[in-house]
This record gives sequence, structure tokens and C-alpha cells, in this order.
Amino acid sequence: KGDGVNPDGKKAKEHFEQAVERGNISAYYNLAIRYAKGHGVDKNESVAAETFLKGAEVGSVPCMYAFGRCLETGFGTERSIEIAKIWLTKAAHLGDVEAQAWCANNEVPFDKPAELLSGR
Repeated sequence: KGDGVNPDGKKAKEHFEQAVERGNISAYYNLAIRYAKGHGVDKNESVAAETFLKGAEVGSVPCMYAFGRCLETGFGTERSIEIAKIWLTKAAHLGDVEAQAWCANNEVPFDKPAELLSGR
């Protein structure tokens, strides 16, 4: 964002990549957003979705929500409502407010998603 320095989207991307390589789970979301919106990189929906998935697989709740929405809409990946429900339910169960709202709006229970949590 340029807090205290000049904004440099390419350098920010490099730092997020380094953070991902070092195991920083929250960096996946920030890196994926850069690709989704084209901040400091060429916009690339498939790389964004893939990065959200990788983050979701290592436990990033925001990535679970974002990848679920990618699946729901076909943003950067093949559309799959069933797999979207799995990720969105996991995120909701883990406290993501937006995922909880999505589940409520789509009448998808998330309080005890045992069968979904055993999925991906």
C-alpha cells in the first residue's frame, strides 16, 4: 500500500511469495489477491484460484472462503457448486463471517459439517 514507503506492487508480490515459501499461511491470501486483481502482476484468474486453493489446503480460512467463491462462480477454475459448498462450509465452521452468511443465504448448515470436513 505504500505505508511509509513508495508503493511497489512487484516488490510486494515478491515479499508475499517469500512469505509463502517460508510457511506464512496468511501470505497465500495476499498473494492470490494480487493475481486476482492484477496488483503488481498481470491479472491471472487461474493463478489466483490455484493460490487460494494452496492456502486453503494449508489452513488459511480466508483462502477457504475465497476458493469456495472461485468454485461457485468459475473464477479461474472449473465451476463446481458441490466442492464450493465443502470449502465454504469449512470456512464458516472455522468462523469466517462471510462464509457463514453465504451458508445462511444458501441454506447450507455449517455448525457440524462432519461429512464436509472429511472431504478435501
